[in-house]
Amino acid sequence: MIDFPAKLRTARIAAGLSQTEAARRAGLRQSLWSDYERGRKSPSINQSERLAQAVGKHLRDLID
Repeated sequence: MIDFPAKLRTARIAAGLSQTEAARRAGLRQSLWSDYERGRKSPSINQSERLAQAVGKHLRDLID
């Protein structure tokens, strides 16, 4: 099973970004970013791409 929320959080922290900054880069509200990291909501494929780009990763890095 893919643990996308944990991988997203790890990638954000490794990039030295706050949730607020990462969300801004992805064009999202911070609260929505938080929901994705906590697994409360699931992003669409397009949103997943934007999340990955915001933390400097390819989507495949977050889902493999």
